[in-house]
Amino acid sequence: MTKLAMSRTPLLCTSLLGLHAFTGCDSASAFKGKGKLKAIKSLEKDESFQRAFEKLGDSWAVDELVIDDIERFTCVLYGNPRTKRVNELRFQNLQTKCGGTDATLSKSSNFDLASLPPCRSALQQHIYRSNYQVGVWKRAHIAKPSIPKPDDGNGWTSENGVMQPKWTDGEVMPKQLVDILEESIGDSDTDTDSEIELEDNDLIVGMSTDSGSDSDDVNN
Repeated sequence: MTKLAMSRTPLLCTSLLGLHAFTGCDSASAFKGKGKLKAIKSLEKDESFQRAFEKLGDSWAVDELVIDDIERFTCVLYGNPRTKRVNELRFQNLQTKCGGTDATLSKSSNFDLASLPPCRSALQQHIYRSNYQVGVWKRAHIAKPSIPKPDDGNGWTSENGVMQPKWTDGEVMPKQLVDILEESIGDSDTDTDSEIELEDNDLIVGMSTDSGSDSDDVNN
């Protein structure tokens, strides 16, 4: 292990803890279809990603600049290094897979929504959970560390004593897509296709699932 660590930069080594939690561990979910190999290769190529993951766990509050860098990393993880915002990438992928011209979405398209990157709101909660876990790891050498409750803004929610991930701050998907799915179920015995017109900006905002306004993880 010492020889392996010496063959890498100190920055890369210290960033691996954050990357491990972010890409999936016992207490943080993983992104569907996204393993750790591509994540590590992407991390090795960009020091800004390494600095962002290195900072996870240093504080219980995550800096917005760190969130922005990890959001950009997520876009790279989903195969688009030119896009910096996951909401935009979700729209692009959705339009490519089950859209046509003029931002038309068809319910007949065979597309797994879980393969989309997480929306901004869901990604942010996932980052909070990852930061919390790394924070616990980084304080493992302290006899009695001061650790906040996981449901105190750290990506978790507690109900009746049961702790569960807080997936997003709003709805899981925009109402337009819910309508498509409901119509699809109702017309499952017919071959009639239905389409819905959506403006690009409306879909991006709807995809945000943030009551104010963007895999844990959404796509877990």
